[in-house]
Amino acid sequence: MPTVMVVDDSKTVRSYHGSILKSMGMDLVEAENGMDAIKLILDLKPDVALLDISMPKINGLDVAKKVLKQLDNIKIILLSMYSDEAYVLSAIKSGVHGYLLKQSDTNTLIDAVRDVHAGKTFFSPSIADIVLKAARDKLNG
Repeated sequence: MPTVMVVDDSKTVRSYHGSILKSMGMDLVEAENGMDAIKLILDLKPDVALLDISMPKINGLDVAKKVLKQLDNIKIILLSMYSDEAYVLSAIKSGVHGYLLKQSDTNTLIDAVRDVHAGKTFFSPSIADIVLKAARDKLNG
């Protein structure tokens, strides 16, 4: 089972996601801000990092960019309440492996972590339309 780092400034969100992942037998590491996340990711090298986009000090997108430059085997899923195109496309450009909406259900969270850990990408179902539209625009433009 993978080691997963959950990074969110909300203790409630960290506890919720952490309890789900632990119940599936995954090892868990937590951080509450981007600065701590970078240090812990580089020190502990978890298999998957679940990063909130909106955090104090350094946001999840910037954490992802910094970490991906230094560790090529870490898998990153951005966690957000925002599903607008600008956020999703910025996430894709940064090199993350998934984008999960915070309101996703338990099974979607588990599927996201498992898929990304297995080397696949994962986008919340409602995000898939944005990804497809962007790809079509790129191909047709």
